[in-house]
Amino acid sequence: MRIDPTAAVSPERVELGARAAAGSTAQWYQAGWLLALRNQFDLVNRVWNEAIVQFSVLRQPKAC
Repeated sequence: MRIDPTAAVSPERVELGARAAAGSTAQWYQAGWLLALRNQFDLVNRVWNEAIVQFSVLRQPKAC
């Protein structure tokens, strides 16, 4: 039996797009301080991924 998960989403929500569904059209979502906060969070997340998550044997410092 096939089940289509997209049937659970209203057609109006699909037409509006992901940004509208996330609330990006709201006035508070466009605030400059919130954009700066999101950018800082993205930066921390990137550093975490590069330094911790993607750490491997090849990236370890060489022993003398």
